[in-house]
Order: sequence, then C-alpha cells, then structure tokens
Amino acid sequence: MRPTHRVLAVARDRALAGVEQQLRRSSRALVTYEKELQDASTWPYNPAILRTLVVSILVPTVTLLDRRIFEVYIR
Repeated sequence: MRPTHRVLAVARDRALAGVEQQLRRSSRALVTYEKELQDASTWPYNPAILRTLVVSILVPTVTLLDRRIFEVYIR
C-alpha cells in the first residue's frame, strides 16, 4: 500500500502545484483588472474636455460682449 500511497501523493502534489500556480496568475490578473475598474472614471468628461468646453463658451461670449460695449461707446 505504501507505494500506491506515494504515487497518489506525488500526483496530488503535482496537480495541486499546478492549480496553485494558475491561481497566482489568475489572482494577479484579477487584481490588475480590479485596479483598472477602481481607477475608471464614472464621469463622462475629464478636466481637459471641461476646460475646452468652458473656453469654447467663454471666448465667443466675451467677444460678443466686447463688441456690444465697443458699439455703445462708439455711438
């Protein structure tokens, strides 16, 4: 019985080592994926887009106001 026990124990240990290695690899991949999900923005706009939007609204508005003020002072 001892030889059979040794063969089964070695086979179990090899299979277990393979599973543990796969779990470590999968765990690293899952941790990386979890970090990416945590870092993902939930807002549709980032600061650069908001800056561009504000500038694209302010520049024409300020230009229009300047033109109106200039027209008032010229008359």
